[in-house]
Amino acid sequence: FITQSQEGRGICKCRKVVDELGLTKKLIFFVVLLIKKYTQENIYYRWHSYTM
Repeated sequence: FITQSQEGRGICKCRKVVDELGLTKKLIFFVVLLIKKYTQENIYYRWHSYTM
């Protein structure tokens, strides 16, 4: 019984870590998206002003 509960706790810990990793992944993805959008807009505006 003891080993089973320890294993369960380990799984819970793993799940918690996975959840945190998932959250950070989402955050990184969001930041990357923002940066991409910002740089694309900047490039577009620069190119637009350059061509005009």
